[in-house]
Amino acid sequence: MLAQYSSLGCASPDSYCLCNNVDFSNGLRDCSNGACGTAVGSSAIAYGSAYCSTAKATHTTTGLAALPSCGQTCFNNMVAQYSTLGCASPAPSCLCKNVNFGYGLRDCSNGACGTAVASTVIAYGSSYCASATAAH
Repeated sequence: MLAQYSSLGCASPDSYCLCNNVDFSNGLRDCSNGACGTAVGSSAIAYGSAYCSTAKATHTTTGLAALPSCGQTCFNNMVAQYSTLGCASPAPSCLCKNVNFGYGLRDCSNGACGTAVASTVIAYGSSYCASATAAH
């Protein structure tokens, strides 16, 4: 599955990018169960879950500053649109409920950063929203 990074929309076999694509974990599950059987496959799937948990935890701690400037600008501009997105404040729990927050981040980062870099910005937005919704 790591070798499939390009077809999964990642510029490199970056664990954070891969783990933010549901097809990575689905592929790992299907391949492990098919090649090993469900009894042994469950060990590979558990390893994949731990791999992705570590990738997401490490990425979240690097924060917004780890993004290229074009991505930071897009992210900050989308947060600043909170009232347009129907939120009383720039709270992630509200922003992330509106699909247009994610669409805006995607469209802006694709335009400003190019598609290769945009995947990291979009992945950051996914992590931002995942941690916001997990907290509530």
